[in-house]
Amino acid sequence: MIARWTNSFVRLMGGHGIFRFDRNGVLRVAGVEALMLPMTSFAMQQFLLNKYLDRHIVQDIFYHTGKIQGKVAVRILRDKFGIKDPKRIFSMIMEQYKMVGMGRNEILKLDRKNHIVLLKKVVAPYEEKYLKLFGTQKEPVSQGHRGATAGIFEEIFGEEMVTIEKQCKVQGKQFCLEETFPTRLIKKKDLSPMEKRQLPSPVSRYPELRQLEQTMHYLR
Repeated sequence: MIARWTNSFVRLMGGHGIFRFDRNGVLRVAGVEALMLPMTSFAMQQFLLNKYLDRHIVQDIFYHTGKIQGKVAVRILRDKFGIKDPKRIFSMIMEQYKMVGMGRNEILKLDRKNHIVLLKKVVAPYEEKYLKLFGTQKEPVSQGHRGATAGIFEEIFGEEMVTIEKQCKVQGKQFCLEETFPTRLIKKKDLSPMEKRQLPSPVSRYPELRQLEQTMHYLR
């Protein structure tokens, strides 16, 4: 069933030119130049950046970049394909996650009234690769994934959201667990020191990210 669903999703995207190679052989996703690299390369880059640079700044960059991409994913489905139902939008994006190698996620809690989501990452290939390469870590490493999750639900719920990873496979846990909630609730949440360290700096600290927003033309 999963393979059949994913194949139909690929056909839907391909039929609208979402995934294509232009006449110069450049891969484009929704009209934006893209590339594919081995997962090991991404894991090594993140490990070295965390080791030799300011860890919080590195975390911010991965998080905010992922958040922009999460917003774009929702807007493509809503604006280009006319899909309005939030549940269907999220379901399709989760299938996209599988397709690009980001693993399999399950919703444990979806509180539409208070805008709180608990997401369980059952299959986590990136985190498993990171664990295999570098061993058990003290802190979660899924900054890009949780940024994308925050962006998805920020676009769906229509207010500023934040995603915190409560546990991660790189810590030796059986699965990754993320909680997404409105930023207005941060002061009311009983966050652990580890969770507080994940709170991102304002995106305005990194004005260069505006260029990414402009490149991802669905954000205009």
